[in-house]
Amino acid sequence: HVVGLMADLEYSLRAIATAESAGAFATASASRAATKKNMLWEIQREADHALIAPALEAVSSVELRLGNSAAILAAADAVGAAAMEFAERADGSDLESVDRWLPDASQYK
Repeated sequence: HVVGLMADLEYSLRAIATAESAGAFATASASRAATKKNMLWEIQREADHALIAPALEAVSSVELRLGNSAAILAAADAVGAAAMEFAERADGSDLESVDRWLPDASQYK
């Protein structure tokens, strides 16, 4: 779940960075990125996990606006790297607090 949130955040940031105008695509991408960032913050508040922190640090001050592509892409790269490290190193044994954010098994795909 955590890796999925980070991946979603990374690619939402990449979408924002490629937006050329302030239309529906840019707005939807920014909204999605903000939602995933907030979900990750909620998890981190409870889990206080060292491997989640770098992803949140990367997006803590980046401005999601047109013309800021370089900074947004740098944040996306950092989030992606954090997701990879989390996937490689986290075993889930210290993430019990995340369980309440997991979808019901009937929603699994």
